[in-house]
Amino acid sequence: MKLTLTACRVVAASCIAFAVPVSAHASLLWDWSYSGPGVTADGTFTTGNTATAGYYQITGITGVRDGSAIIALEPAGDAIPQNAGYPVDNLITAAGLLTGNGFGYETANGDYANPYDYDGFFEFFSDPGNDTTSEPAITFKAGIVSEPGTIGVMLAGLIGLAATVRRRAR
Repeated sequence: MKLTLTACRVVAASCIAFAVPVSAHASLLWDWSYSGPGVTADGTFTTGNTATAGYYQITGITGVRDGSAIIALEPAGDAIPQNAGYPVDNLITAAGLLTGNGFGYETANGDYANPYDYDGFFEFFSDPGNDTTSEPAITFKAGIVSEPGTIGVMLAGLIGLAATVRRRAR
């Protein structure tokens, strides 16, 4: 089967659109999750769409920790309760790595958590109502969610290629 110049252009455009996504949005959406002894948490967060020194700034968060809804992101520069001296910076790399300060959040039942990376991932957990804390090792994963527009462009290109090949085969 011989591909025409038009079909080759469609393939090239699809590959470029898929390999180099261009965002028209001012933010990126991420999926994240972690688990460890006695803890599971997952959700999404948003970041700016430009990294500074390799890090994206987390600007919003949603999710659940052990069945309790996450209701707020701790402001960068503040420490979660019962963790004075360790302010969060809410930074993450494209590879899903956190800093030693990590990000912090509050849950609907008044608890706080601060996942961070210090030669491995950990979560500092704070329950101010019961004056308890814990700091288990966790397995943390995070990644940028593909933009629907990028996937749509790639699919449109592939459909165009299929139509061109089919038309030329007749």
